[in-house]
Amino acid sequence: MAQPDSLRRKQGGAVAIMVGLAIFVLVAVIGLVLDLGHLYIAKTELQNAADACALSAARELSDLSGDALSRATNAGIVVGGGCPAGLVPCPDTAFRNKINLQGATVDVQPADVAFASTLAGPYSRPDPLPVDTRYVRCAPQETNPTSFVMWFMGVMGISSGSVSAEAVARLAPSQAACAIPLGLCAPQDDKGSPLPNWGFVEGNWYDGRFGAGGGSTGSYNWIDFTPTAGGANELKALLAGEGQCEVPTSQCVGEQGEKEGAANAWNTRFGLYKGSYDPADNRMDWTGFAYTPTSWPAGANAYANFLDPQRTSHTPYQGDAASGLSLHGFRTSSPTAHAAGADRRVVAAPVVRCQDWAGSVPQCSQQTIPIRDWACVLMLNPIDGPDAVTLEFLGMASEIGSPCATLGMPGGGGIGPQVPTLVR
Repeated sequence: MAQPDSLRRKQGGAVAIMVGLAIFVLVAVIGLVLDLGHLYIAKTELQNAADACALSAARELSDLSGDALSRATNAGIVVGGGCPAGLVPCPDTAFRNKINLQGATVDVQPADVAFASTLAGPYSRPDPLPVDTRYVRCAPQETNPTSFVMWFMGVMGISSGSVSAEAVARLAPSQAACAIPLGLCAPQDDKGSPLPNWGFVEGNWYDGRFGAGGGSTGSYNWIDFTPTAGGANELKALLAGEGQCEVPTSQCVGEQGEKEGAANAWNTRFGLYKGSYDPADNRMDWTGFAYTPTSWPAGANAYANFLDPQRTSHTPYQGDAASGLSLHGFRTSSPTAHAAGADRRVVAAPVVRCQDWAGSVPQCSQQTIPIRDWACVLMLNPIDGPDAVTLEFLGMASEIGSPCATLGMPGGGGIGPQVPTLVR
């Protein structure tokens, strides 16, 4: 009969084997939890980059002329997380999307950004982009895949893993959007009769007045998006800033009174600054060239010239002698400053029936009227007095191909300006 000590000596090896197997299984379980969690986080990070890339590139589909391919590609790369080759210096928005627990930059190559006229594709990169281009697909790191090192799964022979992500976006009408506080008075009561687009004619200039008057003083009124809390300071902040955002497309709005100080805010979009306004806080457009009867005697159809050569050359305000205006005390901006600007003069504006001010509208409270539609307009010139404002009508902002793509909330039944929308 074996002695107890002898039995314990014979069983010692079995315990070691069991412990070894348990450790192996434990490491495998830890690997499943940590390494798969690592890949899941990396997948989420990469998907965020893909979404941002697609949305940013889709924003550029509002203008398919000229260098649309490079503009959309560069926008997708920068916002997706990288910096396009040859773009010096890199914009501040570059490299914000990262992967691998925010420890590595996202590699978005031009080939990772592709375009199509239908959601099903095929997706490609023709230059120039066809006029029926509607969709952009972004798949970060598809051209140059990245593997992620497995921390624990290596003991099971799995040393690395990879993830992928893609997003498809397009421009679509919005339910809520950003807009300037400028309501265009519709020339007719019905959108489609007797003329389309509420009677507005694409390319025509519409003159208004910088004041109140229920539409009797011009083609449009200054609009109070928050009738119970509006005022001169709010109006100026909207003009010098991004406009009023999250505006429901059928919201009831009020009428602003006369706001003499708003001219300084309006003029910042032309690279003209006075008082406390400055380029750092109040961005200018890519050009400050002013269209007036003096500088553009045709008095219509200035948009093509605005895009090229004025925007492409970053032409600043040409001066009072060339424009026929009388601006005093404004600090002007250089072509270099305009090159660092933004899309500030092609804007969405609400369409209202100004005759509604004289009566009451059932769905709105007293002294407010509903937004009927959204127009896309070009801000033609800076303001040199308390009255004159001139715009060029570019079409309805909800139309496919409208240059008035903006920020907002998409959704079925939207009538607002086109906004970038994820569709896949």
